[in-house]
Amino acid sequence: TAAKDDSTGWVLISDEAGKALTVQTKELYVCRLSIGLTDVRDIKICKNIRKLDIGEKLEPLDFEESDETTNDVNMKRILVRALKDGVEGWVTTTGTQGSVFVSLGETHYKAEQELKLRSGEALSSAVKRVIEVGEELVSKDEPKQLKPKVRLAIKTRSLAEPKKVGWVIFGTEEATVRPFKENTAMARSV
Repeated sequence: TAAKDDSTGWVLISDEAGKALTVQTKELYVCRLSIGLTDVRDIKICKNIRKLDIGEKLEPLDFEESDETTNDVNMKRILVRALKDGVEGWVTTTGTQGSVFVSLGETHYKAEQELKLRSGEALSSAVKRVIEVGEELVSKDEPKQLKPKVRLAIKTRSLAEPKKVGWVIFGTEEATVRPFKENTAMARSV
């Protein structure tokens, strides 16, 4: 799921050579219970900027939670930026009764280069949109390793011109290759 607009689909997190196309990050918070985003840290004088939706992704700007004391009860607050619209403000992570409003999210990734968000797992699936460099992604499942289809390749030489050597590559697993017999005639050139 793209944190920017909640569009869902499949992306490659590394290419065929194993080069990372994304980096894993655990620095995102997720809104667990609806709560207000406020303009200042102090809960006694703050004003609501807007309401956070359940599931909304937040980037911490101040990595240390501050303890605010309200009626002799500690409340944890953190400065964040909402990925949905870029609005910055303070949010309560844990309430006075122990309710968790915001907590560290699941497995998150940040795009290291432009990625294609596809409608399905296969590379041939339709592209829904392009994920921009730096855009945050949330993984709903554990990453899967996709294995390319097996292709059969055989190094051969020409019988007509023995010095010519090359490769014959069959695109499917079901390639029909038979051993050569001297009395076999070629139906067509390869």
